Amino acid sequence: MACKASNAKKSDIRPANCLARRSLEKLQMPGSDPKAQSRIQKKRSIRYEKMIVKNVRLETLLSGSDLRTLGKSGVIISKIKDQKDFDELFDFIFHPERTIVMRAADVVEKITLHHPDFLTVHKDELLALLHQAANKELQWHIAILVTRVELNEKEVQRVWNKLKSWANNSGSARIVRVASLQGLYEITKKKPRLLKSFLSFAEKIEKEEIPSINARMRHIRKEIAVS
Repeated sequence: MACKASNAKKSDIRPANCLARRSLEKLQMPGSDPKAQSRIQKKRSIRYEKMIVKNVRLETLLSGSDLRTLGKSGVIISKIKDQKDFDELFDFIFHPERTIVMRAADVVEKITLHHPDFLTVHKDELLALLHQAANKELQWHIAILVTRVELNEKEVQRVWNKLKSWANNSGSARIVRVASLQGLYEITKKKPRLLKSFLSFAEKIEKEEIPSINARMRHIRKEIAVS
């Protein structure tokens, strides 16, 4: 598959080898010294091969055809050591295969539970995905991930409204509705003034008597009671 143009948007589908090529294209070639150019070309070739191997290996670990399983998430988590590793993982959220997207998002969520700072450079992407994610297996992860970055007041309102929309939509998958309620609650931890509004909204949703939603709200209420 050919790489897309270098000015492609982040939301474009980008194979792993294209990601590596783009990084290499940013390297500066020194002067016109043939020997120097030869050395840098050799380094480019070596680095390119290493990046291809690393990304393909990660893609292999994320691959599978069953959306009900998480694959080798434990193995992948053990391989993410720093921001660079995390960024390579995050890029798979834009993969064309739904299973890979779901598993990448799941691992990203697990890692950022303890390292939310890894998401800082991806805030704009998360905010975009909040409105662009069409599949439930990405939506339920984005509902949580977007609350782990620092948001200004305008962004908080934007996220709050979208999560309320997902939670209130009886046509949404129940797991998306549950995650959205959890996301709303996570926002109230940083913005306590919104807690009353959240509880009032949740009461209306609970009247639908959906077991998974009511179970999550019982858990949230217990957490509020002891906080």
